[in-house]
Amino acid sequence: MLSPKVLLLRDVLEEHLEELQFLWGLRRSGLRSPELTLPKLRRLEERIEAHADGLLLARGELPGLVGEGLTSDDPLVSFAAGYVLLGSGLPGAAVSVVEAFRGASGGGREGLGEALSHGDVRAVSGELAACVKSEDAGLAVAAAAALALQSAPGVPGPEESRFRDDADPAVRAAGWRLVPLLPSAPRPEAFRRGLSDPDLDVAREAAVAAAWFAEPAALEACRSHARAGGENTAEWLYLLAVLGEPGDLALVAGAAAGRAGDGRAGPRALGALGHPGGVGALLLAMESEDPVRASAAGAAFAKITGADVASDRRATVRPPGEAPDDFEEEFLEEVALPDAATARALWKDVGPSYAKGTRWCRGADVSSGCPAGLLEEFDLESRWEACLRGRFRGTWKGATSELIRLTPGRS
Repeated sequence: MLSPKVLLLRDVLEEHLEELQFLWGLRRSGLRSPELTLPKLRRLEERIEAHADGLLLARGELPGLVGEGLTSDDPLVSFAAGYVLLGSGLPGAAVSVVEAFRGASGGGREGLGEALSHGDVRAVSGELAACVKSEDAGLAVAAAAALALQSAPGVPGPEESRFRDDADPAVRAAGWRLVPLLPSAPRPEAFRRGLSDPDLDVAREAAVAAAWFAEPAALEACRSHARAGGENTAEWLYLLAVLGEPGDLALVAGAAAGRAGDGRAGPRALGALGHPGGVGALLLAMESEDPVRASAAGAAFAKITGADVASDRRATVRPPGEAPDDFEEEFLEEVALPDAATARALWKDVGPSYAKGTRWCRGADVSSGCPAGLLEEFDLESRWEACLRGRFRGTWKGATSELIRLTPGRS
């Protein structure tokens, strides 16, 4: 039962809890945001920590305040409950989070897994390591990922293929997402099996893992899938653009012209490739009647040059098929349209200077790699691309956890 003092503060505490959930949602969806930068992410994390600290003022009452959230199917709710309980230092609180994690599934498991990945697990690292041995492969791989992000013992070695060979493609995909968190790589034949997985989502996760450990087969797989077209072409095309070489411009531009995926896919790939030879196609795409494609082309132009050419005009994106009703109309997506004339004039002036490089990002020549200082300035999407490419090319030696882990606040 809550004390009278806590009852008086209940509204304040509930506001802290709601804000923690909301802000975590922004963070988990923004780790590869083309708008969010590292300084902005850190400010967001400071706000997350501040609301968690606000809840910890009611330390002894926390189980009553957040305990029900441990069984929620909403990942934001379960994360908030797990995270503050792990940081509370209350007897049995951390154990209750692991117990809830063992019994959770779906969104609830996601949220608790994130709490265990970023919260204080020193008191329960053994219990979490025991989860890795569970017969429930989904639970086991989620526990392994949490331990890996915490740099805690109990993570299976790179030759342990249990998760990557599981019958469930969701587990196999998670198993490949675990690989970049490991200190060393599986053997090349493991990557070859992953890249040949019949589930294309799994194969793409294997390609990212292979790229992380500089396995050449990753780039060949991207080229093959981009040429073949079909399902998931847009994601393979994007990954090819991230990893590709100057000679891949024709393939990327050709696939982009074919409008793989929705209208965003082609311009997005050209922006990620960053080759000045693709800017002409972006200038044409800015004049497209498809507002999604035009908007994406403007964003890709900004990604290459650093010049924002968005106009004041906005367009509503209407899905194909039956016209939306009045209620649905209120929630349709709007996109900012670019000023194609301004972009053309700008490129006419600056375009010749871009010929000296084969990959540009935000106006910086990153043809030979990305200096650490620029990684601090780039948007998070461009930062992730530069780091993955740097790992593939051997120009960046950082760890995956640097791109994922919540910046430590409380100790």
